[in-house]
Amino acid sequence: MKRLEAFKKAGVFLMAGVIACSSLPVNAEGADMETAGETAEAGTEDAGENQEAEAPQIPEVTPLEGEKTETASGVLEKISRDVVVEEENRGQVEFIVYTPAGIRPVGPGTPVIMVYGDSAVTVRDVESVLESSGLDDIAKEENCSVVFVNPVGDTWGEADAEAYLYSLVDIFSEDTGSGTGKNAAGDKLIGTSQRIYVIAEGKGADFTAQYLAKETMKKFFVFTDFHYVPAGIMLFNPSVQEASCSIGMPAVIGGGSTELVGAFKEMNSTDTEEPVDKGTLYTNSGSRLKNFMVADVSSEGFDKDIIRSGWDNVLSKVRRQLSGIAEESYELLPVYDYTEYGIQVNIETADINGKPMEWYEYIPEDIDMSAEGSVPLVFTFHGGGNHAEYQAIASEWPLVGKENGFMVVAVNQHVERTAEEIVELLKILENNYPAIDKTRVYASGFSMGSIKSFELGLQYPELFAGIAPMDASGVQLPEMKDSIIPVYYLAGIDDGLPVFPHQAGFGHEDELTETGEVEADFLIQRLFAMNKIEYPGYDAKADPVWGMEFSETIEKATANPVHTITENYMASQDGNTYTVFATMSNQAHAVLAGSSYAAWDFLKQFSRNEDGSITVSE
Repeated sequence: MKRLEAFKKAGVFLMAGVIACSSLPVNAEGADMETAGETAEAGTEDAGENQEAEAPQIPEVTPLEGEKTETASGVLEKISRDVVVEEENRGQVEFIVYTPAGIRPVGPGTPVIMVYGDSAVTVRDVESVLESSGLDDIAKEENCSVVFVNPVGDTWGEADAEAYLYSLVDIFSEDTGSGTGKNAAGDKLIGTSQRIYVIAEGKGADFTAQYLAKETMKKFFVFTDFHYVPAGIMLFNPSVQEASCSIGMPAVIGGGSTELVGAFKEMNSTDTEEPVDKGTLYTNSGSRLKNFMVADVSSEGFDKDIIRSGWDNVLSKVRRQLSGIAEESYELLPVYDYTEYGIQVNIETADINGKPMEWYEYIPEDIDMSAEGSVPLVFTFHGGGNHAEYQAIASEWPLVGKENGFMVVAVNQHVERTAEEIVELLKILENNYPAIDKTRVYASGFSMGSIKSFELGLQYPELFAGIAPMDASGVQLPEMKDSIIPVYYLAGIDDGLPVFPHQAGFGHEDELTETGEVEADFLIQRLFAMNKIEYPGYDAKADPVWGMEFSETIEKATANPVHTITENYMASQDGNTYTVFATMSNQAHAVLAGSSYAAWDFLKQFSRNEDGSITVSE
């Protein structure tokens, strides 16, 4: 595919929901966006079209460092950063970063807290504000840094919106952090762009309401618009009367006008209210994350008690995730506290082939882990460049496991490990947890994680009862085994990458023919051969996406009405259906939870017998 060649020439690699490069935070997925991710094809092209993509200009990596000041509770670092828009330097933005002592943040769950004051602040000002506002305590609890931003000019305005979008959101990474609050290279702060929270006062609050609290806070990179809309904002003593964000804006408003409060009621479509500490919470009963709090403020500046109440009741509960090309698909989603869901989380490591492998275990507290061979296991693999924790958060596999009584393992940095090494991990898990049902082990993943799922299913079908790859491309095929492998493959209909059989780069190295079609798709042929299905070859007339006729097609709703899953079933020679090709409407290259629930509904019927055969339950 021509677009894929442009990516290769640019030296860009793909991840879950995002494009990985030196100047972009890993999103989700989120970035997804891996990104992302939370990403979408720009415009409204169909999944089968080919378009040229210009090679992106990737800025050089520069250390994120400045003058440091030690405090009793952490470090303050004054940093300046160029604001570069379309290769033009628009000036510098200055900010002061507070990093609590002893924190060890992990990007996918680490919030980004930005503070915009009434005017520019000095290091001494920040020391005072941190303690009086209680933000130092919140930063310690959340394992995150707090960034105090100064205006580019004499006061806040359009230049500061550019600074936010083309510099400030670029200084964060979803990497695993260190005690410094930065990544190993020291060129990024640890935090996810899915959890940007802005706390502002006076003129800074006016600026936030006018510029940042909008769905238009996005920029184009390679093949998609990346959104950097804050997940929530907190405004103290704003003087503006209006605000607008069509996708909803969780907020805390202290000292705002009746008109501004009315604007937030409208943008969040709130219909209920309830008292909370230091204020009133207005909530949308149909989407409880679309809420905002009104607090009474009797003085200028930040109010410590209101910040604490607003953080606990509003901001800390919500994140954003880009999932498709429509504005409404830029979803407000919960920040999960797994203890509240009754899920135990273990972070483990083991030496495999001479180097440590890290994985996250999600075990429902109400399943009996003492009953040998009773608990199914699902592996979930993140996209390239992302993190195991993000994959678990965005895919919601731990919640699916809680509802259905199985254990989930998310493997970190699996791209650096072979399928054989993942099998070694499986042996370790089975030894540590005799409760694992060896006949019901499954693998799923997104993007590069999808490729890992394919590799496991095709190389070791005797160990897996089924696989659920999502949005794969570029699968390297092993020698075929004579064994059925149940597979639920899903791709976003608006994915900008080669994730469908007729696109070059999907499961083969073939180039496009003169007619724009792929000569062969070895991945589909391999799956069909293993599952005893005759492969008819790609026929656009039969189906423009998959190029074949199916035994049955079913549409399923998801929790978000923006997304509908279309499942296409292919029956095998024995009359059973082991193969499903599915699409999700309005899905970009992003990890979406709806696909996990749908995949489990299909996979749960299969178990792998000791002799390698598959049993299909009712």
